[in-house]
Amino acid sequence: MISAYIAEAFLVWRSRPMRSMLSVAGVFFGLFTVLAVLAIHSGTSQEIDDFTRIQGLQVFFVTPNFDPTTARVGVLGMDDIRELQRDPQLVSIMPRLRTEKEVRSPMRSAKTLLLGIDDRFPLIYRIRLVEGRFFFASEIHRKSLVCLI
Repeated sequence: MISAYIAEAFLVWRSRPMRSMLSVAGVFFGLFTVLAVLAIHSGTSQEIDDFTRIQGLQVFFVTPNFDPTTARVGVLGMDDIRELQRDPQLVSIMPRLRTEKEVRSPMRSAKTLLLGIDDRFPLIYRIRLVEGRFFFASEIHRKSLVCLI
């Protein structure tokens, strides 16, 4: 029975070689595409896992008071941040400050993304210092205007 199928396949291959080659090529391209998508998915999942498990730590984003009717989350106030900072098991607590501003120089202006961070941010997120220094805790406490490029 299997030999009959193989014989039929060779007959079709010989009678229509271009159609047969295109069919085989389609199967290979389809298989390659599925494998590529699976590889990308696996790599992306690994990156997300690495991001949330930095240096043995787990990163949590706390968003209080989710309102299902408006699909909006609440905001943590500085009193909430101070309360969380009292917990000795938490390594770093910071509000997620994020805003876009226009930065100007005599030569040009650019729209930039500004993030609020604390003094442990570079260590926790493994940010490599190429040149200069990171912030001092006193600069962050005073909310000094500094720039990290």
